[in-house]
Amino acid sequence: MRNEQSSQINPATRRRCYEFYQLIVWALGDCLGGSILLRMKYGGYPILRLVCTLALFLFCSNAEAAARCSRGFTEVYQDAAPLVVRIQSIRIDPFRIVNRVQRNVGAGVLIQGTRVVTNAHTVWNANVITVAFNKQQRNARVVGTDPISDIAVLEIDSAIEGTAPVHWGDSDQLQVGQDVIAIGHPVALTASATRGIISGKSRILPISPMSWVTPLIQTDAATLPGSSGGPLVDRCSEVVGINSLIIRGRSGINFAIPSNIVQKISDELLKNKRIIRPWHGIHGRIIDATLRPILEVAYGMSIPSGFLVETLEPGSPAERAGLNGGIVPVNVDVEEYLIGGDIITKVNETELDSMETVVTIAQELKIGDQLTIQFMRRGQHHNLQVKLIERPILQGDVRRFSN
Repeated sequence: MRNEQSSQINPATRRRCYEFYQLIVWALGDCLGGSILLRMKYGGYPILRLVCTLALFLFCSNAEAAARCSRGFTEVYQDAAPLVVRIQSIRIDPFRIVNRVQRNVGAGVLIQGTRVVTNAHTVWNANVITVAFNKQQRNARVVGTDPISDIAVLEIDSAIEGTAPVHWGDSDQLQVGQDVIAIGHPVALTASATRGIISGKSRILPISPMSWVTPLIQTDAATLPGSSGGPLVDRCSEVVGINSLIIRGRSGINFAIPSNIVQKISDELLKNKRIIRPWHGIHGRIIDATLRPILEVAYGMSIPSGFLVETLEPGSPAERAGLNGGIVPVNVDVEEYLIGGDIITKVNETELDSMETVVTIAQELKIGDQLTIQFMRRGQHHNLQVKLIERPILQGDVRRFSN
């Protein structure tokens, strides 16, 4: 992400650092090498010098990293701007009579050569995609999209001069309160930056039943319309996220996809042109202290620990196997529960006693796995087998992309 010059400490400063500490190495070697370590079988002086040199290399490297990660926001922007491109897409809806042409504007991050990562919602089903940087414009095509994580990878038809490839940061190491800037192309303007902090981590938004797959970074660095797909950058000049969502009407609440997830998804899109996930089609929630009394009143019986099936994706393996979802909505405060469905108590003999257990099982599933599901229906316990297949892109995955 940084250009070649900005990625390094002042060379003169680094040289002085090494020269100064080399003197210390030599002094220590002269003083201690003969008097203490010289008697060692292989000679103390060379060993001491090697150990000290390694220690000083680590010291200077850490000093360099510390200096990089305390860059001013102007430097960070100058480092990051060359990797941010402007994206325009045109989608033609053949089923409309009016407003058939829909235009989207967003940003993207150059990840390697002529490849750009951006938000899937910016380019979903687009007929025409263009990528621009500093008055240069290129046509682009979609390599692959993943609506669930809202990530897409594009290939532009030729390289753009003046751009630089991304340098990723480790989003798992982010701390709440850490400084960041969001860069994008709001309302068709040139690259712009907004400053903020990390407000929260691992946010799961109620966008779709699959939202748990992509826990988001929350930031108060404003993500304006047209900035989706641009980078969230820390003070090391490293990209720690891709800006994705804003909460309309709520100032200072913005969300970015963590860089570690972006890298994993984009690598798989480049390899397979799609994200390959196992499909069971079950959605619901764990039975907690709030839900249990509701179910006991509704079902008229004691309710075991487990997972309440609220909905089943149409045509999914779980639906075809015979599981039932809920049919009766119950609202408690701001929560809506859909009751009446089966209660899964075990999957492959593992008890579903917490949402963490459910997520762990889901993350370990593979295409071709055969699941033995134990569940309760109307007070009776049953077993059934569900074989997992590859999950297709479903209507619910892209519903939020519609204008």
